[in-house]
Amino acid sequence: MAVVIVVGLTAYFQFRNYREERQIKTFLGLLAKQDYRTAYGMWCSEAKPCRDYAFERFMEDWGPQGVHAKMGSGALRDSEPCGTGFIGTIGVEGQEGVALWVEKKDGTMSFAPWSECPEKRFRLMKWLRARFGGS
Repeated sequence: MAVVIVVGLTAYFQFRNYREERQIKTFLGLLAKQDYRTAYGMWCSEAKPCRDYAFERFMEDWGPQGVHAKMGSGALRDSEPCGTGFIGTIGVEGQEGVALWVEKKDGTMSFAPWSECPEKRFRLMKWLRARFGGS
């Protein structure tokens, strides 16, 4: 019985943010393919336009000459659930990471308001990664 509980808890903590992590990885893949219109659609769409984040501004951030242009070859470094959303930090070697927000209810993306969730919580997985390495 104890083995079932341990396996169940491990699976829960491993896959509880699968959808949000997949969303960020899909975004990175679109940047790598330079499919900026589709990547922008993960942030904004005709159905849900971004009032203060036009496509031109998106390209200044993520396009070929953008501030975060190299992130298309990056990876998800760290992640954690936070309230109604999910914070995932992406990065490439030698460059500071970028914290992204994924809204859980609809998968909409944006820049995260914080690099780490301000809610008080026990961060066992983060501690284990810091202590023993790995991603």
